[in-house]
Amino acid sequence: MSSLPAFKAIAAIDEGRGLGMRGDLPWHLPEDLKHFARSTTDTQSEGAQNAVIMGRLTCETIPAKYWPLKGRRNAVITRNREWSIDGAEVFEDLPSALLGLAPKVETLFVVGGGQIYKMAVQLEACEELILTRIHKRYECDAFFPEYEDAFELYEKLGEGEHDGVSYTFERWRRKSK
Repeated sequence: MSSLPAFKAIAAIDEGRGLGMRGDLPWHLPEDLKHFARSTTDTQSEGAQNAVIMGRLTCETIPAKYWPLKGRRNAVITRNREWSIDGAEVFEDLPSALLGLAPKVETLFVVGGGQIYKMAVQLEACEELILTRIHKRYECDAFFPEYEDAFELYEKLGEGEHDGVSYTFERWRRKSK
């Protein structure tokens, strides 16, 4: 396979790297949702667009009123060749999505869920993680993979608090070999 285009992964995780519970977020952090939208929508070049790549289960948890995610190309990964959804391109695997979307967009973002993140962080082409680190542990059944050995914190973008829950916006980059 040809080398894959560079991409980023963006996620909100709790202290146990938890992502979600029963297909939903176990927390309500409005500023994190705004941060996600800004991060995945903003581009350097006028008229350019970014892409968000997600698994089918993640796609199916997005409320209809927010689907497709506005201002971005939406892509869904599923092994089910019969599955489709209006507003998104469907790919069989992550490498196919990256290769298929890269020529059409400025930045590629992997946005979940747990299985897709696991594939993503293992790929050298995943150059950066944009993480909202939530300083609390929740009951979760989906988790972000271990990343600390392959990535290093290089920028804190800010911090906040909502209803007694504090969080930090961080950027992690892949360590040099």
